[in-house]
Amino acid sequence: DLGRIRTTSLGSADLKVRLGLAALERGDLAGALERFDAAIAADGEHVMARRARAFVLHRAGRYPEALAEWTRAHELDPADVDTLGNRALAAVAAGDLGVARADLEELTRRRGVTAPVVLAVGRALEEAAAKDAGVDADGDVDGGEGR
Repeated sequence: DLGRIRTTSLGSADLKVRLGLAALERGDLAGALERFDAAIAADGEHVMARRARAFVLHRAGRYPEALAEWTRAHELDPADVDTLGNRALAAVAAGDLGVARADLEELTRRRGVTAPVVLAVGRALEEAAAKDAGVDADGDVDGGEGR
């Protein structure tokens, strides 16, 4: 029944996101980012394009940019806990521990202290704080002997 077939314009943001996801599956971060950028150019409010772009930026080690993109995605869909968790992790990686702590508080309020995303963000914050304090993974001050 042709009435149920949904057509997609070649210029649509949805199509560009699908092409970006395909590039991402192939490991082509640059190609994925290019397609997600094109999707955002077609529709700046496309939350999936924003999330996907943030993911690629994070994987590429471009943490401040990833944080900004996760923030934009969170503004578009504030109810999405995964976006909030990813923003918190990007904030830790970018060195913005204040944002990460605020996000951790919100994640804990929404999901509870035992939720995997809460535990992951909490661990990342602890590791960042220990690194800032000069404590190694064994709990020793840098330069000290491990156990």
